[in-house]
Amino acid sequence: MTSKASSLTKFINEQKALLWRRMPLLALSSLMYFLYYVFGTVMVIQHVRALSDFDGADALPFSFRAAEAVSSLAGLRGAAWFIGFTGAVILGIQGFSYLFKSQTVDFYESRPEKRSTRFFNIFVNGIFIYLIPSLLGTLLSFLIAAASGCAGSALLCEMMITRLLDLLMFLAVYGMSTLASLLTGTIITAVLMNLYFFGIETLARLTVFGYRAAYFATADTDNEIAIMGRIKTLPVLNFLKGIADSGIYLSGGFDGTNSIISKVLPHCTGCITNIILAVLSIVLSFLVFNKRRSEDAGKAVIYSPLSVFIKYSAGILFSLDAGLFVYWIFDRQRSVSLPAVILTIAMTVFVVSIVLESIFGLNVRDAFKRAFDIPVIIVISIIVLFVYRTDALGYNRWLPDEAAVESAWLLNSNYNSEYNDENGNYITTREYVTENMFLTGTSGLLKLAETGQALITEETALSGSGDYTDNNYSWNATIGWRMKDGRTITRNILIPEDIDPSLMDDIIGCEEFTRGVYVLKDPDTILSGIYKRSPDVKLVLSSATDHGEMSGDGELLTRFLEIYKNDLKDHYNFSMASNNVPIGLVSFYTEIGPSGNYDGYYNASWPIYEPYSETIDFLKDNGLWQGGNFEASEIRKIEAVRYLYDDEMQENVDSRTYTDPGDIEKVFEATVSGSYRSAWVRNGSIERSDNSEWDIQVYPKENVSGYIDAESSWYRQLLKGKKLP
Repeated sequence: MTSKASSLTKFINEQKALLWRRMPLLALSSLMYFLYYVFGTVMVIQHVRALSDFDGADALPFSFRAAEAVSSLAGLRGAAWFIGFTGAVILGIQGFSYLFKSQTVDFYESRPEKRSTRFFNIFVNGIFIYLIPSLLGTLLSFLIAAASGCAGSALLCEMMITRLLDLLMFLAVYGMSTLASLLTGTIITAVLMNLYFFGIETLARLTVFGYRAAYFATADTDNEIAIMGRIKTLPVLNFLKGIADSGIYLSGGFDGTNSIISKVLPHCTGCITNIILAVLSIVLSFLVFNKRRSEDAGKAVIYSPLSVFIKYSAGILFSLDAGLFVYWIFDRQRSVSLPAVILTIAMTVFVVSIVLESIFGLNVRDAFKRAFDIPVIIVISIIVLFVYRTDALGYNRWLPDEAAVESAWLLNSNYNSEYNDENGNYITTREYVTENMFLTGTSGLLKLAETGQALITEETALSGSGDYTDNNYSWNATIGWRMKDGRTITRNILIPEDIDPSLMDDIIGCEEFTRGVYVLKDPDTILSGIYKRSPDVKLVLSSATDHGEMSGDGELLTRFLEIYKNDLKDHYNFSMASNNVPIGLVSFYTEIGPSGNYDGYYNASWPIYEPYSETIDFLKDNGLWQGGNFEASEIRKIEAVRYLYDDEMQENVDSRTYTDPGDIEKVFEATVSGSYRSAWVRNGSIERSDNSEWDIQVYPKENVSGYIDAESSWYRQLLKGKKLP
């Protein structure tokens, strides 16, 4: 007992002494957390209180809104992590800065204290400097909220979870910063080593992303951007990514219940990475601290192999990025830019090498030490450049083994619909497709991918830039392969106009495809999501053909979707969709409150093609459909304006007005409805001139097919090879 008590007393006394010597850091930490938590909490509560004077009777209670405001400050949506991150870097450098001077090293080495004990005391002291002000600030923030009547178990729960996740992030940053300091011998090189540790993986991923986007025609840049989200050596990113993935920002975060746990914890896999980073860096710091010699004080980097690694990795990455910058300056014209890129790579390697050697030697005279590394790094960088430029590893030619594919999705870039999830949050077309399309017939997709990847690679090679110059294609698409090992691999392709229609019919004519493009879920699933948003929701089905709208309840949506699914099954395939444009559109709206103002699209719209007889009959039976497109006899006039475009302006070079029924009939024969866009319509079937375009507006007669406004019109497009009368 005496020994344990004595050890504890020594530890406490040592911590007191360290805190006293590091009082400026403790004071700064306390000040920052006081301002953030205490002053910040008072300010946000007062802000909510001031706004309450302007709120209506149906506003949320003050206690809830104030708690939500405190949550946004001290909870998962807050920015306290920035204080912890900055403090961790400062504490990691300052804690062992005595090792940077021989005098202080000799002083501490002369003390009757084990190295392991000294490391433990200093490292733990840094945690105390962070943790004590942070917890006290959080406690005071909660007490202020409680005194204002807006604190509850949900707010306390979120604060505690946030402090735990903050702590894991702090430990990872603190451990990495400490390791960076122990591997160096001066303050300046300690800071530079921190930048290297926290930035090298980011730089490497940016380089890979940039070269894929520049040289790989099939690279899916939308997906490649996600490469940045997979960085592991940025503890802050690991922390924030888990919160972002939980949807805490989109959903508002605070809901007055402890559901925050179920929302966040399943997505905090980044915290596991932070734990691994913390443990690994702390263990390595301890080993380096014990192995470090007194004469290492004042050295730039204490281990020469590490200096060589830094020199090679930085030289290769910086030179490749400089070359990529020059490549984009030359507008991606590969034959023109190649000599300039190679010269830039060589010059960058030279500069990086002499700068780093000067830093390593702490003397400009050492700039050309190990000069033989320069040509080696240049050669390695140029080899990497040509690996990407020639696609030596076959990135553009890659096709998955059919047996290794679990499912796939195909996204035509012409699809541009509006979607919402069950909580009413907007999601992109790509997000909807990737979450809802599961194509299992992958043999046809493999044939399509082989053709499409070869075509996009060929077109990119012809133009040298990815700006396709030939018109032997119609559709730019992306294929996503879900592999059985859990990976998702994507490739961009071009689908030519002369693609085998039967191949495409098998792909897009199946139910797996249509369910991944059109919202065909169980109506109860859709309705439950709406009613969660507002108890006053009504449904409105609106036809954008030429006519009005119809309203009803969930039964209307149920009947419509059943009929629409039948038409999709019987008529929707590539052969039909590539040769027709929709003659109408049915959209799904929500309607909020007694005023009847639209809340906008809740889900995607459904195009109506002429063969969809059951759907059209349903719309007719409900008084919505009155004949599809107008007949020439129902048209009052057609106005056609031809514009000439250049880099600075558009000029009206021709305009015509048609009122004669015979001329109107001829215009109809030469044009096609342009109000609705089919994702698979052939580009070659509609006029796509580079320097001109006809703007054709059709005006129906008054009171025809529901039109009562004499200026109401709809748009038509000129067919390729046709001329206006």
